[in-house]
Amino acid sequence: SVSGGSTGDRSGRQQFTGNPAFVDTHQHEFFNRLHGDIAQARAYVQSSVTALEAQIGDWQSSAILAGVLFTPVQLDEISASLPFQMQDRQLLVEWLFGLCPAEKRRASGQRLLDKYCAFARNLNGLLQYIEMNLTAIRKIFKRFEKKVPVDFHIQNIREYKAHHD
Repeated sequence: SVSGGSTGDRSGRQQFTGNPAFVDTHQHEFFNRLHGDIAQARAYVQSSVTALEAQIGDWQSSAILAGVLFTPVQLDEISASLPFQMQDRQLLVEWLFGLCPAEKRRASGQRLLDKYCAFARNLNGLLQYIEMNLTAIRKIFKRFEKKVPVDFHIQNIREYKAHHD
């Protein structure tokens, strides 16, 4: 007997009885829900990336203020204002770094390290979130392929897109 388009077999799995409208309706609902979930995950990832970019900007600004990071323009300006010639940028950076008292360098270095660790924790958390969600999506599709007969699978991108219109 046909009961909503599927019947159970001895293993407890649902078997489709061949009602294309039933299967199409469920595929439509499935893909709409999946699309919504993916959109939510994408929005979360995008906002997290924006926050990480802001953290990098803050970290770079802090490094510049601490005197441990110099832009090429800053190095050119400093080099031009010195009463002697300094052609090697690396040597100039080392000289500038040496002008800062050791205690101040240690304190600045610790603050920069703390900011870097916070950034690394947030980045690792985001990567774990992405990996977990990719694994979940793969499992969802694998289960979908097992549950829906091959004759009813969406065969091409046009059919897939039709589920989102």
